[in-house]
Order: sequence, then structure tokens, then C-alpha cells
Amino acid sequence: MTVTSSIEELVVPLRNALLYPILFFVVLFVVFHVYVYVARPGARFLKKVDYAWLALAALSIVSAASDQRRMLAQSAALTGANWFTSEAVVPVQNVHFMRKLICETPWNVDDKGRAEIASECSWYSNLEKSWSELDQILQDKNLPAVERATKAAHQIQKINVTPDVQARWASDAADLTSRVANAKQSATQYLTIVGSIERSTGELILIYFLPYLVGAAVALRFAKTTGELRLNP
Repeated sequence: MTVTSSIEELVVPLRNALLYPILFFVVLFVVFHVYVYVARPGARFLKKVDYAWLALAALSIVSAASDQRRMLAQSAALTGANWFTSEAVVPVQNVHFMRKLICETPWNVDDKGRAEIASECSWYSNLEKSWSELDQILQDKNLPAVERATKAAHQIQKINVTPDVQARWASDAADLTSRVANAKQSATQYLTIVGSIERSTGELILIYFLPYLVGAAVALRFAKTTGELRLNP
């Protein structure tokens, strides 16, 4: 597949997105005017047409409002992404230091002490792995701000550490656990903002049919005006 054919495949749907609603409008315009000239509807019927085209116009307003809501949500998501990436700073070096200290120091302890140290070593190792992956995401400047923040938020939510580490490093473990909890809270808040960008199925349907709704409303209004002029030349 050449570059030219790939571009053409992208352009065709865009071209059709403009062409089909115009054709739809032209067809309805002709059909409605044929009806006006053949059936010669009365003034009362033409007045009822107002309800039809105004209803279609109202649905168009709903579609436009949905698109506006998403635009505002995208702006909020960008602001939220910058806030979140600044909030989600993790002390990877501190955790790395603690993990090496606990796991690689030849402690002179009994069996109970060795079990405690093994538990602490496992806890810090898991936290170091999770936060190293998170830090790599946060430092990836090739990703757009929103995508990077969203990926980081999902990574934070995967971190599962329990604050039950005891023995000699309990206070440090409690502080790191608190940092994780705060990061998860920030991630939840940010993902809530990002979730508002997503459109519901109903919104997608309305937005897809928006050009057709507008076309039908305008065609009806033209036909109504033509009918009124025929009644009152």
C-alpha cells in the first residue's frame, strides 16, 4: 500500500461526511416541494410543519451542546493532566536506597528477624518495581500530556501495597504507603475528569445524525415557506 492510497483512504470518509448530508438535504428539498405543489396543503397543515422542523432543530441543539461539553472537558483534561503529573512525583531513589539497604545488608539476626527482613525486602522490591514503571511513564515526554497522565493514573491504580510492614523500618514504610494512597486519590480524581470526555452511545448517535437533522429541518422550513406563498401569492 502506497502513501498516496493510504491518504486517499483517509480523505474519502471526510469527503463523504460532507457530501451525504448535502445530498440528503437536496433530496428532501425536492420531495417536500413536489408534495407542496401536488397536494397543495392548507394553512393549518403548514402551521403544523412548524412543530416538525422546530423539533428537528431542537435535537440539533442537543447534539451541538454535547459537542461543546466534550470540548470543555478536553480543556479541563489538559489542565488536569498538567496538575496530575506534577502531583504524581514518586521518590524512586529513596525506595531504591531502602530496598538495597534492607535486601543486601548482611543482618545478624535470628530466624524471626530474618523473616521480618524478608517481608520488608519483598515489600520494598514490589514498591520499587511499581514506582520505577510509573516514573518511566511520567518521564516519557514523547506522549501527549493527557495520554501520559492517563497512562500514569492507571499505573498508580495497579499499585497494591499493604501498610503492614513492621520491624525496624515501619515509620518509613508508613510514609511511603501514605504517598501511594495520596497518589491513588489524585489518580481517581484525574480519571474522573478524563471520563467526562467519553461520549455516551446516545450522544454519538445524535452527533452522527446532526447534519441530517439540520438538513431535514431546513428543507421543511423552505417547503413551508413555499406552501405559504402559494396560498397567499
